[in-house]
Order: sequence, then C-alpha cells, then structure tokens
Amino acid sequence: MQFFLAAAALLLKPTNAQQLPTSRGRLRVLSDATSTHSNGQAAHLPAMESSSMSMMGIAASAKGSGSGIASGKSGKSVKSGKSAKLRSLTGDYRAIDTEDGTPQNLSIFCNEGICDVTLADARFSTCDKIDQDTNGGVGIAKGIPQGSIGNFTIDLYCLEQDEIVIDFSKGPTTTLQGDIEILPEGGLRRTGPRFFYAKTTVPEIKDATSKDVDVNDKSVNINGKFRGIDLDDGSSQVLIFVCTLHSCDIELYDTSFSTCKELVGQSFYTGVGVAKNVLRDSLDNFDIDLYCMGKEDREIDYDRDPDQILTGNLVLDRDGILHRTGPGYSYLKQSPNENDDTYSVYKNITQRFSGYDTEDASTQEMTLDCQGGFCDITLQDSSFSTCIEKIPGDRYLGGLAKAGGVPQDSLP
Repeated sequence: MQFFLAAAALLLKPTNAQQLPTSRGRLRVLSDATSTHSNGQAAHLPAMESSSMSMMGIAASAKGSGSGIASGKSGKSVKSGKSAKLRSLTGDYRAIDTEDGTPQNLSIFCNEGICDVTLADARFSTCDKIDQDTNGGVGIAKGIPQGSIGNFTIDLYCLEQDEIVIDFSKGPTTTLQGDIEILPEGGLRRTGPRFFYAKTTVPEIKDATSKDVDVNDKSVNINGKFRGIDLDDGSSQVLIFVCTLHSCDIELYDTSFSTCKELVGQSFYTGVGVAKNVLRDSLDNFDIDLYCMGKEDREIDYDRDPDQILTGNLVLDRDGILHRTGPGYSYLKQSPNENDDTYSVYKNITQRFSGYDTEDASTQEMTLDCQGGFCDITLQDSSFSTCIEKIPGDRYLGGLAKAGGVPQDSLP
C-alpha cells in the first residue's frame, strides 16, 4: 500500500506495495483562453469580467449589486471590515455545519483589497430543503471589497438530481448570507448561521500583491498537500507533491470525481490521478493519468491504460496557492508547515500523519507515539481494502491497525 504522509512530506511504502506507473511522457499545450472541466471538455460557464481570481470563471452577485461580479453592500460596514484590512484573509477555513453535522469549507482569495469566496459543504441542507433530490452544491461570491467582508451574499448553486456537474447557465438556486466576522484568534465566523471556521492552510499564504511567481522556479518549495474545491460539483479536491530539484511525483484526489461518474457510473469509490516523474521545470504543461474505480473494483489496476487524461498545467499565484489552468480550480497549501527545526523520528515524539491510499483512493491516518525508545502506532483507513478482502459482506468496511512497543530504531 502506497500513500503520502502530508504532515511530514514522506512516502510510506510497505513491502507488498502495488507499483504506480513509472512515467508518462505526454505533454499537451492548452490555450489560456479556454476553460475546461476536469475531463478536458470546454466548460459552459457564464462569461465575466476578470477579478482577483478570474480562473474561477463563475459570476456571482452581492446585495444591492444586481448580476455580475459581487461588490458587497454599500454604506456602513461592520466592525470586521476594519479588522479585515489589517489581517491577511486568504486561506482555506473549515467548520462543522451545526445544522446537520457535516464539514464545510470556506476558501477566500484576496488580491489588492478584493476578495473571492467559495463555500463547499459535504451536504448542503439548504439545497435539500429546496429539493430533497439534490446532490450537494457550491457557493460563489466574487469581487467582494475586503472592507465589506462582513456584509455580502453568496450565490448557492445546487447540484440537481441526476446531474453530474452543476449547470451554471440556470443561475443560482438561492443566496446565503456570507457576512463574515473576523475573530481575534485567527478564525472566522459567519454571523448568519453562527458557524465557526478554523484556518487549515499554512501561515505562509498571504493576500496577493502584483509580484509574479514562476511555478517552474526550482528554488520554490512546492512539496506538500494542497486542497481546493471542484467547481463542477462542489466536492473537495487534493493535490499532493513530492518533488526533488529534478522532478515531481503528483497525486490528485477528489471526494467525488465527476469525470469518473461520467465514465463508470455512480460508485462509493472515486479514483486517483497520477503523474510520475514530471520534470520540475514543466509544471505549467503536463498531464495527469486518471484511474477510476468501478462498482465491482476493490483496488485500482495501474497496469492498464488510464480512464482519462486530465490537464495538470499549473500556475503559482503566490506562495502556497496553485491554479490548474484547465478546469480553473485553485488550491491552497495545507501542509507541511515549514520551519527551521530539525525533525527526527528518533526522539520522543507524538505525531499524527494523514495520507491517501492510492489502491482505492481512501484516506488514511497514522498516529506515532514514541517515548523512551519505544513506539505505539495506530493506522486507520476509511475503507481498508485488506479488511474487505478478508471479511465478506460490507464492501466499505473500515478497520484499525495497531502496533505497540515497537523499538524506535526499527521504524525505517
């Protein structure tokens, strides 16, 4: 089993690991003027005037602004407006939707005082109230003046029954109160539903300036885990990089790959995108091989041809923020936090690592508790393929692996 430990930027590879493809030599040039879905087809999104994140490609509206780019309410701003000017807001924030217990992600991108906001939820209860057959959605607000972040609306687009991707040409399904309160400890609160959002991205991410950054610059450390929102269906998407000065291995995960749904149908599992040995100075022009899991599959067969070729082509907006120029998705770096302290697994440490199982696209977490030269280790998977093979019945059975009293010098 092979997966990436995002917290430590390490690869774990037990002896029975299934090998991923060694390399893919295909390169494809994509016109900057073309917006595409993750399957490479042209996206039918409403044309709009460019703002700080033109690649998001979707117009929204604010209170009192009519259609087009959101501009926020005019008039007196709330207290958080002054705080918003003093603190960098750009980042990804995570909350628990206390109305139904689902996780919710709020992404904010600010550039020269103008912010774009994207809201994603594992299950939008607002969409369910409108139509019980909806399948989630995504909230969009663009062009919000940073001083008006306490007073604006978010256009919510619900994914209707039998839809795989959102049809933005129909316009928003409804609007939500965005109204964000800037909290002193670094979090945010939406004052309408009173949801509290904790920042999940690395502190290096700041509000943008006009400075250009080259994604192919080898001096830029791109290693780590980046999270974004798939605007096709509102699902979460993760890019993972393990790079040397020469090349990168890249993995792409999505909680609901719309491309795989189109190719193999609805499935509990989704798929994994893989790009191996991508030259470090070619990150602006490369392909990702997408392997989908069918309803009867339990592990991905990497010896076969990929189900689809996705465009990986990246742009580095600023430190910690990437854009895929094909579908127009944006990703913020979540880990690892960079520091100058020496890290060692041979000292007394207690650490949790998270990663992705490339055999079936499930998530894994490992805890390591080492004291006095001995370690207790636990490994949890949202869907242990090993358990599924050993125990008949529920295909989606999870499990927990434990090892106690492991000599610390035997960890490698």
